[in-house]
Amino acid sequence: MKVLSHIIVMTTAFAVFSCNSKNTQPDKVSDDSVTAKKEKDTVPTESKEIIKDTIINLDFSSAQTQEAKGRLGKRGPDISCNFTIKKPASIIATIIPDKSGCNIRFNQIIAPGNKADGPFGTELKYELKTKGNYRLIIGHNMMAGDPEVCDFTIRVKLK
Repeated sequence: MKVLSHIIVMTTAFAVFSCNSKNTQPDKVSDDSVTAKKEKDTVPTESKEIIKDTIINLDFSSAQTQEAKGRLGKRGPDISCNFTIKKPASIIATIIPDKSGCNIRFNQIIAPGNKADGPFGTELKYELKTKGNYRLIIGHNMMAGDPEVCDFTIRVKLK
């Protein structure tokens, strides 16, 4: 009976100490994960820094053409370029990769009400029929080859 009570006490003590121990190993970070946050929510036209975040916000209140630099990771998530329009317009958007042959494209455009269209190439001409929030999703073209790290400039013009 004493042996059984010692086993129960030891098992309980082991369970309590095991559950309360903290993992001292740091979490591993992938090479292509997002490790930096952009400093501003709005990317001005004159900004030349590479945004490593997965979201680019454009503001068309002061100019009809906006540019931003970004980086698409090898295995990282797609980039979302967000903007708002106050009335129907046409959009001309271009992805300009820093190195030629980079495997990148506009995967989708998402309109108000979550209506999506795509995929497209590195150039996009589209009629924005309703006012509201839009998203351009930039990602790898999985039909064209293997994903790679790609620095790029996105230029978006409203007409």
